[in-house]
Amino acid sequence: MVAVLVEDASFNRGGVLVLAGVTFNVAEGSALCLTGANGSGKTTVLRALSGVVQPSAGRILVAGEPVDERSPAFRRRLAALVGSVPFSLTLTA
Repeated sequence: MVAVLVEDASFNRGGVLVLAGVTFNVAEGSALCLTGANGSGKTTVLRALSGVVQPSAGRILVAGEPVDERSPAFRRRLAALVGSVPFSLTLTA
């Protein structure tokens, strides 16, 4: 079974196409490594997989269902922290 399916996903920001034609799938029990130069779209893809941003075209499925960060069922299947890890500078060891 396919755990993650991304088909021809494209992303716009402010009317500008920032990433186009992303297609891949990840089988259950497999892993995927996104690599690329700064600004190549890695974080945009991860944000789309977690439901933070929606593609302007194409589709993304996780466990056979569309990504919906508001859905409790989706949130039980996937948890993500994309970006800097929040922490307090006042914490001590």
